[in-house]
Amino acid sequence: MVRIITGTTILRIRKLITFGTLSLLLYACDPHMVYDTWNTIPDNSWNKDSVTVFNPNILDTINPVNIVIGVRNTNDYPYSNLWLFVTTKTPSGMSLKDTFEVVLASSYGKWYGSGWGNTYTSLHYYQRNVILNESGEYTISLQHGMRKDNLEGINAVGLRIEEVQSE
Repeated sequence: MVRIITGTTILRIRKLITFGTLSLLLYACDPHMVYDTWNTIPDNSWNKDSVTVFNPNILDTINPVNIVIGVRNTNDYPYSNLWLFVTTKTPSGMSLKDTFEVVLASSYGKWYGSGWGNTYTSLHYYQRNVILNESGEYTISLQHGMRKDNLEGINAVGLRIEEVQSE
């Protein structure tokens, strides 16, 4: 069986490699980054029953951090916002559930964040200046809380934990 690779496929592969390389370089250059991971949403369609999970290992229990949620969407996403159910489980097993609204576009329909082609990446501060007072592996899960079962146009969601930088 012969598989034909089209120009569009090659362009997508080049974009992914370039974006991955740039992300890795930016991550490696930031000494204040504690955790930065993106989970891909299969087929750009996030089902309401699908939960994406992050497992940051936190060692510093003294210095404050910012917790940032990232969303990568395309022009196919039909809304200007995204409601998320966020569940945080500490290493000792304590669990906290929260609801968080991510605003992805202005009231005029302009996507926030940075874009490349028809894909936009935006970062949203979920918690600022918080101290994670237990060391060990946390479990942070994200599930969409929109009324539609399948959200078209969501490529990936990410979690970033960064040290608060003093001025």
